[in-house]
Amino acid sequence: MIRINLLPQQSGGKAASKAATPQGGTVAVTFILLLALLITFGVFGFFFSQKLSAERHLAEVTDELTKTKTEKSTLEREYTELRENLDILRKQDRVLQVLDPPEGRLYWAEKLNILPAYLPDGVYLTKIGVTEDVKEVETKESRQRYQKWVQAGKKGKSPTREYTPVIKQKLQLDGVSYKSDGTSDQRLDLIIQFYNNLEEEKVVTPFNNQEVSFMDSMTPNILFDPFDQAQVGGRPVTRFRFYMVSRPVTAESTSSAGSTASK
Repeated sequence: MIRINLLPQQSGGKAASKAATPQGGTVAVTFILLLALLITFGVFGFFFSQKLSAERHLAEVTDELTKTKTEKSTLEREYTELRENLDILRKQDRVLQVLDPPEGRLYWAEKLNILPAYLPDGVYLTKIGVTEDVKEVETKESRQRYQKWVQAGKKGKSPTREYTPVIKQKLQLDGVSYKSDGTSDQRLDLIIQFYNNLEEEKVVTPFNNQEVSFMDSMTPNILFDPFDQAQVGGRPVTRFRFYMVSRPVTAESTSSAGSTASK
């Protein structure tokens, strides 16, 4: 049987398009949702990647910081050890300068070399000796550091006190005076003449032709014991003993003398 559609052609097209509209909207919404999900996952992945990169960088920086702190601690310990060793070497150097100052290495040899020039005829030396007295005294720098610390109210740790040896040497001359057919007063005069020569006279040294005094680098006073009348080989003599003390020798005096000589 033949069916006849009496509806207009335009009406049929509208109906068909209305029927197709819901299906097309669903596809569009689905596409938009998928696109939003893709964007969300992309953004999340980007930030997650950035977070992992930042955490790795933070871990690397932390490791470097730990290594740097360890190296710093090691260097500080080595620096402290080097400072302590340097202080020890400086103290030893000061002691060596005192015990063997370069400018006074031949001090007593020079004194003994010119000593015969001061002896008058009739005065004879029977014994020559040198004794040494060593004491520890605080260095100038150490005293200054301590005074600054006291003036600052004794804040913080007290500075380390440093000491250096001070050496005094004493020359002892034993001898006798003799004058053929002379009296004790005449023998005493010979001893006094020897005493005055040591204090006042200057002689020319044979090794550098310089005029020097025997009391150079010594304290100014010559000490002596009481004189003694005695017999030596059946001859009357007068015994005497003189003492001469060298000026104190310290690391400070030797270093200053060395710097002056270098200039």
